[in-house]
Amino acid sequence: MGEARDLGERWFATVRTGDAEAVLALVTDDIDFLTAGAPLSGPEQIAGFTSGYSTAFPDMDFVIRRWIDDGGAAVAEGSFTGTHTGPMQSPMGEIPPTGRSIDLPFTTVFEARDGRLSAHRAYWDNAAFMTQLGLMPAPGE
Repeated sequence: MGEARDLGERWFATVRTGDAEAVLALVTDDIDFLTAGAPLSGPEQIAGFTSGYSTAFPDMDFVIRRWIDDGGAAVAEGSFTGTHTGPMQSPMGEIPPTGRSIDLPFTTVFEARDGRLSAHRAYWDNAAFMTQLGLMPAPGE
């Protein structure tokens, strides 16, 4: 197993706990961090982002179905699952808990440098995310 995959597995395990300090320890100061919502800059923004998800989805999990690993870079393909029981911050303001469960496919690309994550680029369908939360109608409705 390459360094990027090892760090990626540690990333998912750490994010599940909501431990912002542990997240900070995993990333470089200049990490290239992109989510489907927006790019984030700096470890503090990243720690806040991950803490926000652990607040909104305290039972969250990452079900990884496939890893592609070439040592310095690794790709995880899986699903983000959880129940929206806490407030969730968004660019439009706070979203109150919906009580709905989600099972959202995603892909994340990790890169490693000097024992830390130097890149994390995650891709998912935000429309599917909002639909599963009941915040927008399903396509065709």
